[in-house]
Amino acid sequence: MTFDKEMKREELAQNINSFEATSRKNGWPLLLILTGGAIAVIYVLPRLDSQSTLVSFLLVGSIIAPLIVPALLIERNNKKRMKEFGLYCPSCKANLVGQVGRIAVTTLYCSQCGTKIIEEEEIEQVGAGDAEEAV
Repeated sequence: MTFDKEMKREELAQNINSFEATSRKNGWPLLLILTGGAIAVIYVLPRLDSQSTLVSFLLVGSIIAPLIVPALLIERNNKKRMKEFGLYCPSCKANLVGQVGRIAVTTLYCSQCGTKIIEEEEIEQVGAGDAEEAV
């Protein structure tokens, strides 16, 4: 979905919720990888005193590098999914997830640049005469 047209409030809220639910589900592997990496660094660092600086750097780098690659891949995937869901401001390209997205749903405008993002919904107002006719 792109911003060829303005979204309705419910549509944007639904897209934000879908994106965030999927992100939470996909974030678990990264969390496990980062936890394992942190444990490995904590285990290795005290043992580096007897090693040369180059060996220490290479050892810590070999532990940290595999942690950075999955994070970069997940970030790239998230940007692609945000574009598919239309979760960005058409004017300033701010991501409409998290608090910024919730503000946009509430106010109809991007909190970063003030651009109108959501169509105003027409609310049918029933007058007193209309209500009597319906009864």
